[in-house]
Amino acid sequence: MKLCVVSVGLATTASALEARMQAAPTSAALHRAWTGAEPTLVEVRGPRRSGPGFLVASSGEVLTTVDFVGLDSAEVILEGKSYLAKVMVANPRLRLAVLSISRSSPFRALAVEMTPPAPGDWVIGVARAKRGTFTPHLGQVLFAATDREPFVRTDVVASPGTPLLDGRGHLLGLVVDKKGAGARALPLPRVKRELAGGPRP
Repeated sequence: MKLCVVSVGLATTASALEARMQAAPTSAALHRAWTGAEPTLVEVRGPRRSGPGFLVASSGEVLTTVDFVGLDSAEVILEGKSYLAKVMVANPRLRLAVLSISRSSPFRALAVEMTPPAPGDWVIGVARAKRGTFTPHLGQVLFAATDREPFVRTDVVASPGTPLLDGRGHLLGLVVDKKGAGARALPLPRVKRELAGGPRP
């Protein structure tokens, strides 16, 4: 009897995985996801390099990579306006930087999904052209994050410092670098763990 239960469970799991791998977002869903994400994208300028970042909280928290920030601060450009940003978290090993900017009115930020993406999940990456324009691309997760390897590996075209999104446009993680024809991303639960360590004094 137990063997039958196990067999049914395995079949159900396999069917669910197969269905998830086949359920690619429609073009309409991709458009909706991109429309929601695009206004949250910013440019981050550090002392040596500049690149993309994105807003993750209405209070002004910005995620980007350590390549685009200084030791304590960076400049953030949003909708043509410049903000002086304080570096709250910088982790070279994880390629993660968290910045904070402020203004009198709330910022628009991405909705988040705290469940880490699994192999076969469809994801949306964002590629940044040299002229500063952004283009969304559809791909899949190849390898999930582990304790030993904290990054999600995908086949999606994406630029470091941009968000990794699910088919609804919800944030899954931060793209930290390119890997082969795809990209690696730090999942949100790991970002949250770094933030729990507290901001810089």
